[in-house]
Amino acid sequence: MFIGGLGSDLDGRRADLADTVRLLARAADQDPVEPSQLFAAQLDFLLTGAGSAPASQMTAIICGDVAERHGTGSYWHAVQASRERFPLAGPLANNITPCEFWDRPAETPTVLHNDVPALLVTATGDPRTPYAGAEAVREQWPSSRLLTVNGARQHGLYGEYGNTCVDEHVNAYLRTGRLPTHDLNCEASH
Repeated sequence: MFIGGLGSDLDGRRADLADTVRLLARAADQDPVEPSQLFAAQLDFLLTGAGSAPASQMTAIICGDVAERHGTGSYWHAVQASRERFPLAGPLANNITPCEFWDRPAETPTVLHNDVPALLVTATGDPRTPYAGAEAVREQWPSSRLLTVNGARQHGLYGEYGNTCVDEHVNAYLRTGRLPTHDLNCEASH
């Protein structure tokens, strides 16, 4: 869904989403519309190969991990069931994905039963990976450290979100190879 790429601040993203929804409503009524520059870029991303490299990488990761087949008809039912409760995003979130047509993974998922000294970077409002998952990994890996961005509704953080606190801590780790002595917190960028 295109909401994630809209602007850098929450108010700006809400305004961009509201503008986009108004354009879509007018287009649905068959009124001529001129997409905003942002919406035109999103349409280009969704309808052409523009920017497909990151999306292709994500598809390969997701489908390579769990290429589950539900049957094409199940998606139609899921889309219809989501329309009443989530009319804007429900059909998008429940639509068929390429994973339906991929072969099952060649090997079983890797399970790590060891302690991994890693710097885990996450946000409490990550829309893709719940914060509880990061906490669970941190618990399984006592030698790791958790860098939490409190209040951020953001998935990509390092080098993407524009948070100096995150970038400085990750850069220090990459520069020295040494983990912080304790878990760290940064505040969301606004």
